[in-house]
Amino acid sequence: MANLYGQYVWLIDTIRSAGRITKAEIDRRWAKSSLNEKHEDTYPLRSFHRHKEAIREIFGLIIGCDLSGGYVYYISNFDDLASDGYRSHLLKSLEFSNQLLDNTTDIRRRIIFEPLNDGSAHLATIFTAMRDKFALRITYRSELGKDSMEVVPYCLKEKDFIWYLAAKNLHGSGMVETEVIKLPELETVVISSTKASMPRHFNGEIFFNSYFGQIEKSNTPKQRVPKEEKLVKNKAERPAKSNKTKQKNVPVIEQLSLF
Repeated sequence: MANLYGQYVWLIDTIRSAGRITKAEIDRRWAKSSLNEKHEDTYPLRSFHRHKEAIREIFGLIIGCDLSGGYVYYISNFDDLASDGYRSHLLKSLEFSNQLLDNTTDIRRRIIFEPLNDGSAHLATIFTAMRDKFALRITYRSELGKDSMEVVPYCLKEKDFIWYLAAKNLHGSGMVETEVIKLPELETVVISSTKASMPRHFNGEIFFNSYFGQIEKSNTPKQRVPKEEKLVKNKAERPAKSNKTKQKNVPVIEQLSLF
């Protein structure tokens, strides 16, 4: 199945990079591809049409054919993929993997990765729980050691090559409604028997934008102002004296709605 997905992506990338391409040229490139494990001279016609249909169902991409030009193939709606972040991200990841596999060993040695510690090993279990609407029992590392909880997985976010899970602690008593868990800190993830799903009002994109915005704001270093500039600024901003009765300072509380 992994090789089959590889063929889908190879076919997409081959047609997309060419813009318009004949079946004969596809055959020529396929004969040289490392994904061609059977060492076929052509991309089998039956497989070609079957894979076109699979590409339409999986990625939503339509491979059209210009009969007037002598069976020239092209992707008619590739720009539509940009509006679908999930499919776009999936296709780009698979395309990059295919490029690595399809290049020589010398080229692969010149692509250097960081050690994989993004927590992606737990993604399959979390995906399954989200799809089947079950809670998760997790064990994770904290400042106080190991801790465990049962959570409802709301949504996932990848940032700076690290995966984050927004989830609700089913048995928590704190003020925080939704917690953020870094997947690299997870030790065990097991699907529980508790039925659960994300509430309709929850907006993952708004939530994470707010979450990371607060982190970046708190980490921003404060700029020091010279003492002389402070004195001038304070004098300029000092309000004029007034005979009006002074009003008591009333604190203003701003509430940010994440939903």
